[in-house]
Amino acid sequence: MKLLLALLASSNFSLVATTNYQPENNQNIVTNLSQDQDDDFKNAIEYLDTVIEDYVKLEYGSEHPWLETEHLNITISIGYNPQIENNTKLIQKSIDKDVKNIIHEETDTLQNNTDIQQNINSSGFSQTYLNSVSYSVTKGVGFELAVPFEFANAKLNFNLNSTTVTTSTKQTTLTVPPQSVVVPAHQTRKVNYKVYEYTKVYNDILRIQPSNDVTLHIEVQNDDWLTNPLHFWTDDRLIDILSLSWGLGHHEVMDENNPIFVTESEVYINIPTKIQVVKNELNVVID
Repeated sequence: MKLLLALLASSNFSLVATTNYQPENNQNIVTNLSQDQDDDFKNAIEYLDTVIEDYVKLEYGSEHPWLETEHLNITISIGYNPQIENNTKLIQKSIDKDVKNIIHEETDTLQNNTDIQQNINSSGFSQTYLNSVSYSVTKGVGFELAVPFEFANAKLNFNLNSTTVTTSTKQTTLTVPPQSVVVPAHQTRKVNYKVYEYTKVYNDILRIQPSNDVTLHIEVQNDDWLTNPLHFWTDDRLIDILSLSWGLGHHEVMDENNPIFVTESEVYINIPTKIQVVKNELNVVID
């Protein structure tokens, strides 16, 4: 007869697994989390590059007529110290990996050589392991910004413009105290301890909402800079640029799958990420 840990409460003996957590330790370490760039995904700045010329010509063509006749060089960047609203979301797209492995196994053998039933104490189990959450963006957003986020009981801090993997680790002590086990006369009972390591890799989208005050710095100049220099710059709100771009035929700016999109009153930016969760669990079976 086999008894699983979850069923022991109804038996004549009991084994209870407890977990003790130690303080979290954040560090940059090498993991098997893929750091490959997501080259098929445009980041927010790369997407804005595709719509900004149409926007500039419409918004500033009357003030700068040369915008319609000259070949333009346009550079853009997010304004200084962008702020985001406190409603960051993580949207799961797929699970790239989901595995379960036994990483430790041991057995207590409880033998009763007498002619009567005996209560024999198991030796118990206690080992410390590291649970971890590793994470990174797979395509930088195009500007510097750190975004805190809580996932799987771990406090993450995404650097949105770096694909460097960060790992948050937490010690967990898996414990079953010694327990009295009923062993019939001239029989043997075995207490089997198995530690499983569960690994999942999530392919997710981190969605942030920039404040409506966040601006895009735009610098425009013509190609003939040496003989006939023409130049101007402006700082315009992202929400205004995207709203006007929709009217210019860039209807994807209202598609929530776009790298950056706008609703009636908010702007959102999508950033592809990968998150690897490694968790250890103890399973106890009595034969």
